[in-house]
Amino acid sequence: EFRLEAMRLEIVNAAADQSARAVESRLVAMKVEMFAAADSAAKAATDKVEAMDEQWKEWCEQQQRWQQRVSVVELGVEEQQQRWQQRLAAVDMGVEELKEFGQAVAMKLLELEGVCRGLRVGPNCSGKCLEG
Repeated sequence: EFRLEAMRLEIVNAAADQSARAVESRLVAMKVEMFAAADSAAKAATDKVEAMDEQWKEWCEQQQRWQQRVSVVELGVEEQQQRWQQRLAAVDMGVEELKEFGQAVAMKLLELEGVCRGLRVGPNCSGKCLEG
């Protein structure tokens, strides 16, 4: 009976030993799978970060190009505005010259009217200066 018990324990030990090796083998396989999955996830994350970094660089370059275009447009607007201001200043000067000319003409007319009145009152006035 002692021998039977020893054989039974030997069988149980062998089965337990075989189960332990199977569990250990499965744990090793799971570790390999986990490391492979972690490595794959890290690679995917790295690729995504690199792609986002590339998109960011492209966006920054596009932003710089837009800013340059805006600067060129602003410069063009400023130049056009200066030309318009110069034209307005020239028109204002022309208006002032016309006013001065109008005042000079009005003064001359008043002067001529005075001369004609003086002639009319005088002995040599024929009245023609007021008719024409």
